Amino acid sequence: MTLFKMKKRISKITKPMSVLMSLVFAGLLAGCTPEAQQMADTLAALQETQQAIVAELPETDVQAEQADLPQKGEAYYDLTNVVLYLEMYHELPDNYITKDEA
Repeated sequence: MTLFKMKKRISKITKPMSVLMSLVFAGLLAGCTPEAQQMADTLAALQETQQAIVAELPETDVQAEQADLPQKGEAYYDLTNVVLYLEMYHELPDNYITKDEA
């Protein structure tokens, strides 16, 4: 499993959690009502579920994952690596030139 796939998988889990947490905190700020307590309990249960899911994710060799990522200063020709290079370093690989430089 690639690093990007794992990030997508984890973000699918954490995005709904952040929305729920916001709702819980808004309820707590409005006053400690039975509904707020129930929401807090639900949040705690969801956090436990999230931790269990993350614990089930396969452990990866970080160095192997990083070896797949573009390295700064290297030349890249395929679209995937060029896009990853742009996202990581916010510049084109050394083997590309801008329109102004041409």
